[in-house]
Amino acid sequence: SDLGEDFEVQENEIGYTKFYWIVMGRFNISLSEAMLMALIYSLSKGRKAKGWCWASKETLAKKLKISRQTVHNHLRKLRHKHDFIRFGKTRNGVKLIGSSNRWNQLMARIDGVYEERANDNR
Repeated sequence: SDLGEDFEVQENEIGYTKFYWIVMGRFNISLSEAMLMALIYSLSKGRKAKGWCWASKETLAKKLKISRQTVHNHLRKLRHKHDFIRFGKTRNGVKLIGSSNRWNQLMARIDGVYEERANDNR
């Protein structure tokens, strides 16, 4: 994986905000960038979404209380610097945003540690 073999999630790193702080520190991204990724990831899940976030940049900006231009700048950085974002279009030309395989793998790794910890506490 291109996340690096040395990327390990320590048990004490997992908590209520399970991935924001880990990702922010490891990849040097801002809180609003992490929140944007979390929102896109969340909106991309589910049967109907099929891995794509159908929300516009305007909608994402409103949800996060940031400007559309800030969303645009964050998406560009998250795509080109970190490969966390992918873009697509429907047959009708509607633009779509999705979290990349790299981001999804990172979240799966973090979710796995979080679930293990939850199971250990039962």
